[in-house]
Amino acid sequence: QAFCANHSCGPADGYKLAMDDAWMSSDGGITWIQIKKAFGNSNNAFIGRGSHKAVVVEDRLMIFGGETFNPVARHTTYLNDVWQVSLPTEPCCEGCVTNTSCLPNDSDWKMLTSNAEWHERSGHTVVYEPPSSNNAFRHSVYLMGGKDATDTFSDVWTWGLDPNEEWINDVQLETTNSSENQASDAFVSVASPLSKLKRYHLPLVGTDGQLSKFTPHVRHSIVDQTDLDVMESVGVRTVGDLVSADLYTILKLRGFDYPGRTVTAVPN
Repeated sequence: QAFCANHSCGPADGYKLAMDDAWMSSDGGITWIQIKKAFGNSNNAFIGRGSHKAVVVEDRLMIFGGETFNPVARHTTYLNDVWQVSLPTEPCCEGCVTNTSCLPNDSDWKMLTSNAEWHERSGHTVVYEPPSSNNAFRHSVYLMGGKDATDTFSDVWTWGLDPNEEWINDVQLETTNSSENQASDAFVSVASPLSKLKRYHLPLVGTDGQLSKFTPHVRHSIVDQTDLDVMESVGVRTVGDLVSADLYTILKLRGFDYPGRTVTAVPN
């Protein structure tokens, strides 16, 4: 708000000013400590950005991609870089507010890669899976989806946190063109037609953590055409229509029109 008054930092086509500061809270968001000042001027500095994703891995903050904006050229640039910084921990951080020596400085922000194997994007999802018996005690990071100026991505990438290790493309569905408003092909919302509901069968992972009898993922429709026709007959066309359907409509779909009469039922 100090930089944007009472308005968010960004017109519809990008950010007026992409911020590069970072804040940390150790009490659930009641108090915040600034661990990176805005507008760092060190060489190879972390670039201000928005719509990125960040996860905490043990005592490290890791940041993946996003979008940045040049306020002079009014141009949005999409990123596929990966950064990390070590977070202050106890006992040093018990006095973080006053003991600033615990806090990282600009040189502590390390870029692990400037050009990861996945395409530049923003609005994606990143999940960290800690070591366990279910994954052969390995660290794993999963990156999914997102978009750039023209495309919506529907892919999944896996990485093991080693800077020398490449990202693996586990799932790659067809990329859709955002400018044609076809994001529903990759993401389902309440406005999506019921025909868009799909079920995915992914390759199995063996006890050694490796893919067992690798086969490409398989996509199946959840609702077949016969059931779609039945639901269409009672005005149920989208996910939202089905969620908000009244009792009488549900009874008709279950095969009951009125007492003593049945109609074609839609399986559960």
